[in-house]
Amino acid sequence: MPSPNRQPLLPTLMHLRIQLQHIPDPRGRILSDASRIAFADVAGKLGDLFEEYIPELRMVVVDVRPLWTALLPWALLILLRYVVLLQSTEGVPHHLLLSSEDVDLISPLLHLLAQLATIENIREAMAQSSVFVAILTKAWMMLFPHKDLRLYITLTASLVGNRNEFRHLAAIASFTPNLSLALLESIMHEFSPGREVDYVHLDRVMWSMAWIVCASPKGCIFCSSLAVRWVFGFA
Repeated sequence: MPSPNRQPLLPTLMHLRIQLQHIPDPRGRILSDASRIAFADVAGKLGDLFEEYIPELRMVVVDVRPLWTALLPWALLILLRYVVLLQSTEGVPHHLLLSSEDVDLISPLLHLLAQLATIENIREAMAQSSVFVAILTKAWMMLFPHKDLRLYITLTASLVGNRNEFRHLAAIASFTPNLSLALLESIMHEFSPGREVDYVHLDRVMWSMAWIVCASPKGCIFCSSLAVRWVFGFA
């Protein structure tokens, strides 16, 4: 039975979409603190609303494609922001590069994208945007080592990438050279022998590695070195 305390879907969705549209235009490369805070607030509320109503939304009781149209420029800007940040810094584990403000901005976006990607017509719209698939794929490759961000970004990449495998694999192959040793080391430390293993997170890491191996010979070397060092306990 639905909770009697649930927010009304249509009025709440309309209100949040209007709020999103009134945040200053994100198409420029600069995101002000006020815009960042406002976007994170709206994205968080939308993600919670979608999680609450996901059965109805999957049945297309409500057409949320206009929301995706409004969200797309934000998704592209924010994902690209972190791709550029993480690939431009060598030798530092990625979880140390993201501040709490960074996580507060990107985490609600990833949660919302994961909810949207489970809705058939939105997933198709996501997959039809080659630019979005390419940037999403690159963001996933940079963020899946980050334990706090891994689950939602990998879920979205798996759902959308499976619908546009050509663009997904092309982005992996072109971007694999940007994967640094620091990226490897952060994953190896998390799943090194003797540590307690979170198998949900391990599954996401292995799924990610499998796609990288599939798409790129260099990715195969990248993942093989991880496997060898893991099995032999970093000997």
